[in-house]
Amino acid sequence: MLLYLNGEKKELPVLTTVKELLSFLEISPSFMVAEVNGLMVSSENFSTTQIKAGDVIELIQFVGG
Repeated sequence: MLLYLNGEKKELPVLTTVKELLSFLEISPSFMVAEVNGLMVSSENFSTTQIKAGDVIELIQFVGG
């Protein structure tokens, strides 16, 4: 599946949700926010937010300090 991840074109296996994408990338969903095609997705919606080929995804991790 071809999609755009943090501004870069990426070829990834078929993944159906933001949660699956994070798992594949070995990223913990803690303190993460995703944007899919310009819409913000909070961590409680990662498992229900569908992704498909051609989507534009931005992953943002909050860092405190």
